[in-house]
Amino acid sequence: MNRTSLHTRFSLAAPLALMAALLVTAPAWAQYMYLDTNGDGVHTGADVVNPVGSTQVDVWLDTNHDRDGSLQTCNSHTGAPVDYVGPPANPGLDIFSYDIYLVVTHGTVSWGGFEDTIGFKVLPNDEFNTRTDTQIHISRASELGGEKPAGRYKLGSLTVSCSAGTPSIFFSPMVGWDFSSFGTHCSASEEFPNTYVYGVDWFDADGALYGGTINHEPVLAQPDRMVAVENHEADQALTATDEDGQALTFSKLSGPSYVTVTTTDPGTGTGSGSIHVAPSSADLGGASVGIRASDGIFWSDRTLIVFVQPELDLNAQPDVTVTAGQVAYQPLSASNPLHENVQYYIASGPSFVSLDSPVYGIRTRISPTPADLGTWTVTLGVVSGTARSEKTFTINVLRNGANHPPTVAVAGPAQGYVGRTVILDASHTTDPDGDALTFAWDLGDGVRATGPRVDHRYQTPGDYSVELTVFDPDVSVTATMNAHIDPVAPARAFVSGGVSAILGGASTVSVRVQSVGGSFAGEEISAANAASFVLSSAAGQAAAVGCDPSGDPDADRDGAPDQGILFTASDVASLLGSYAGRREVALTIQGDLVGGGRFSAPLTMQVIRHGGPLSAGISPNPLNPVGQLSFVTNSPGTADVKIFDVSGRLAHHPIDHGILPAGFHEVSVGHGSAGEALPSGIYYYRIETREGVARGRFAVVR
Repeated sequence: MNRTSLHTRFSLAAPLALMAALLVTAPAWAQYMYLDTNGDGVHTGADVVNPVGSTQVDVWLDTNHDRDGSLQTCNSHTGAPVDYVGPPANPGLDIFSYDIYLVVTHGTVSWGGFEDTIGFKVLPNDEFNTRTDTQIHISRASELGGEKPAGRYKLGSLTVSCSAGTPSIFFSPMVGWDFSSFGTHCSASEEFPNTYVYGVDWFDADGALYGGTINHEPVLAQPDRMVAVENHEADQALTATDEDGQALTFSKLSGPSYVTVTTTDPGTGTGSGSIHVAPSSADLGGASVGIRASDGIFWSDRTLIVFVQPELDLNAQPDVTVTAGQVAYQPLSASNPLHENVQYYIASGPSFVSLDSPVYGIRTRISPTPADLGTWTVTLGVVSGTARSEKTFTINVLRNGANHPPTVAVAGPAQGYVGRTVILDASHTTDPDGDALTFAWDLGDGVRATGPRVDHRYQTPGDYSVELTVFDPDVSVTATMNAHIDPVAPARAFVSGGVSAILGGASTVSVRVQSVGGSFAGEEISAANAASFVLSSAAGQAAAVGCDPSGDPDADRDGAPDQGILFTASDVASLLGSYAGRREVALTIQGDLVGGGRFSAPLTMQVIRHGGPLSAGISPNPLNPVGQLSFVTNSPGTADVKIFDVSGRLAHHPIDHGILPAGFHEVSVGHGSAGEALPSGIYYYRIETREGVARGRFAVVR
């Protein structure tokens, strides 16, 4: 019986020549997009289409590695939604959509349904409308904000049945608007920004020759949770198996420096390694450690949790309220994982506190007299060799049968901002005896106040210890809290319309500012303070020329109010400096608030290059409900802008051979020619001017 091969390569001479030419000059981008039929997660000559019955075909994508196995990095997040924050170090390429275009040769097939496995949703014009017995186009996209970080994913599975011949299936380069690709906020080629196209930006390179030996992933056994003691070492063995009998190496991917991973025996199918933990006193607490076993091509990762506990830790002592003339006892105990001999002691405290040692353990004896009324602080300790631990608690001594202390309740923010009112409210403080109370505040900056409520403005940033003492006729109770004061109120900034770009054709740029976490009210950004608003970058700073007169209270339609501040376009251009070859410029906008204090917000402007081939960009991508398509022309002339759906149908013709001046141009996208909202799906734009043609791809997700 003939085996029907499943290939992932070009099948025609012309595309092969194109691929060969591109391989010479193109960088090695994302490594893996491959087909797998036997469920082992890789593609080799063992993957075939069954000539009888059906075959489940899995589609895999790894955006995190180059063809040589090294980590892929993201050069910029062009076209990302407002406030999009990319992954941390070595971010790789995120993914917000994918297109799979499969072509069949040497036979025909019957396609079953495709099941997505990463949570992306079906888009219109999917495979049910674009399938034949020799091709299929599958299109999926995430909800807005549902991007997947860089990594290795099984995108989904579909069922294939052989209808005639000995069919082979492979990914295809672009044919019309159909091609294999994935959407990422990392910039790709100038041809399709934010879209990594198979055969243009990257190639399928799963590394296995057809008919060769299947290389299986090793299997690393899950290590046990480790509990270590400060200043003491601990070890745990690692084991991993490899079905192919290959030598294995063990390494640490992430985690604290006090954890090391070594290979003790590479083996020939079963390898071993070791986890060594040597924490210091500075390493107390839990940590996560990433561990890898690799056969040199594929790998298996596991996560280990390490918890470092103190060598000696006196258990917390609760505060005590006792009546004068009575005796109270509290047990003493300590965490002592090494089970060494310990000795308890009183580091400080009143003379009526002592240690008592009955036969069943040690305890604190508290025996105040009527002369000891008030609140006392006691520090207890435990020692074993060089290890020592101390804890502090308070004792409140009440008069026998008479007065009881008030119960202090303070409401107030743990955080505030310089020059803005911080409210400290103790009006809910109560006294069990109904006594009249007086309040004395020490606000930590040299200011003292009285009364149950204080409105205060700190003039310098820092951490302030606020102390409140509440008095009844005989007893006082003191409570403390920390007030953290930041220099400025945090804010979010974006360029009106959702596009951060140099507005070469406009006279002004409107920078919208929005409060973060309710740090100030929207109306506190006012024309009355316009003289204080400043936009700055490494190249200098620019003063505002006023507030946006549009009166739009929510320019980005996110449900939170924002205010516009105007700057001249020439001033903004000067802040971008010499931006040849640059994509993004970091700026800061700040100014005074009507209610006191100042705000500050970071702003990243994406610079569309002037000169050279026509450049364009779209933001956000994916969009919901609308986005902005922007481009720059260096000279006046005709321009034609078209939006197509995934089937190639013209969905919108926003500029029909119009005459445009030189400079920056912006077109709203997300609606059709009649103004109707475009349905969810993949769309393409084409911009043609006298300077060239720019085209790209975007997703609408509603």
